[in-house]
Amino acid sequence: MAVVRSEHPTDEPVAPRGPRDVRRGRRRATRARMWSSYRSSAMGIAGLIILVAFVVMALVAPLVVDPDDLDVTKVSGEPLAPPSLAYPMGTDEAGRSVLDLVIWGSRISLTVGLLAAVVSMAVGSLIGIFAGYRGGFWDSALMRFTDWFLVLPLVPLLIVLSGVLGQSTAVIILVIGLTSWPW
Repeated sequence: MAVVRSEHPTDEPVAPRGPRDVRRGRRRATRARMWSSYRSSAMGIAGLIILVAFVVMALVAPLVVDPDDLDVTKVSGEPLAPPSLAYPMGTDEAGRSVLDLVIWGSRISLTVGLLAAVVSMAVGSLIGIFAGYRGGFWDSALMRFTDWFLVLPLVPLLIVLSGVLGQSTAVIILVIGLTSWPW
């Protein structure tokens, strides 16, 4: 086994790096290249900033918006009021602040989006890996199954599935995740 020499002649020889150190170094270099490439995209950075802003907004929603402000029986505003200093986005038909509703609603929207993406990636990955591993008949059958999902009209399918399965956040996550995996 060769001994790796350091760049400084006065230093002691460095012991050879193990496979774990090599993997860590490669992963670190790959992350650095990816981030360098990502930073060069202005649209990517803008999207990241917007996503971080929405995540922060969702996390601080309980601190910013009082849940009583969302209650229809405890409204303080005039119904369907235009934007003003008191209500920057106006009010809804019950007199609640639309800005408060958007801030509070971002929590559910981000949760549904994230979990539906996880379900979709899991289903798509499992089908793709199984089709690639087995090949032959299974590859053809699963690819035709994928093609069938691609040509289905998505909105009517979502409406029918949510009508049949019921209305809850878990059902919405499953319906979106199970119908969006081919893309």
